[in-house]
Amino acid sequence: MELFKQVDRASAPDNPYSDRRFTEFHVPSPYQRYKKTGYSTYSMSAGQQVPPWLQEQIMKLQQTQQSLQSLQVQRQQLDMEKNETDKALEELEKTPEDGTVYKHAGSVLIKSNKVDMMADLKERKELADTRAKVLEKQVQRVNESLKEQETKINEMIKGGGPGGAPPPPPTL
Repeated sequence: MELFKQVDRASAPDNPYSDRRFTEFHVPSPYQRYKKTGYSTYSMSAGQQVPPWLQEQIMKLQQTQQSLQSLQVQRQQLDMEKNETDKALEELEKTPEDGTVYKHAGSVLIKSNKVDMMADLKERKELADTRAKVLEKQVQRVNESLKEQETKINEMIKGGGPGGAPPPPPTL
């Protein structure tokens, strides 16, 4: 049974979150857990809730997922910035040495020279590359943490509690 899965929400005009991806969390019921271990006579009341220790672990997992999403957004923004810088460098290289070049400063264009602009753009590109490497390492660490947390939650669910020991079989 799959514990986590990515779900695309159907695009609907009344759904403000239709363009986002969500991770749904499926907690097998105690009945399903016992059935897998041979305790098929166990029954569960309809109002049973997720235990607090599991809720805490799920909250930690969700926080880690939010961190990963934030890092991915930062990476996308950085990729866009790198692409813009690359395009600007390409266009600047096509410009003649004595050609007029303007630099964008807020809502104003300032006259500049090609050499200074090239140096500035190359420095920006190097900085963006360095930031991209750092972000990639952070994403790797967060992904590893997510896998560890998912494994821990799965073990806790299978084991029946935070200690990992299975709950006693139901009495007949």
